[in-house]
Amino acid sequence: MKKNILVVMVLICSTALAATETAAPKLTADQQSEGSASDVELTRKIRQQLNKDRSFSINGQNVKIITVAGITTLRGPVKNSSEKSKIAQVARGISGTNNVINELEVVQK
Repeated sequence: MKKNILVVMVLICSTALAATETAAPKLTADQQSEGSASDVELTRKIRQQLNKDRSFSINGQNVKIITVAGITTLRGPVKNSSEKSKIAQVARGISGTNNVINELEVVQK
């Protein structure tokens, strides 16, 4: 009986978490203008670093970078998981380890 209750509780929690994740609105580049001057500066610094590194693909250099309230969201296509990780690492080095949401997508050509 206790095992069944535990299973039901886990399912309820999982469902609630999934609903929360899908209900949260995704940031767009237009919302960058809602950010503070420091948000804009973080975005600028990340963009500069990405453009300095010629190992990134054109898509990698042109990912969307949106910073609002100190949280940076990365979005867009990249060529592989290594590039996805490396771009996130650059952003974390500037915005802070816990301040980056990595929504980059690996796209195979």
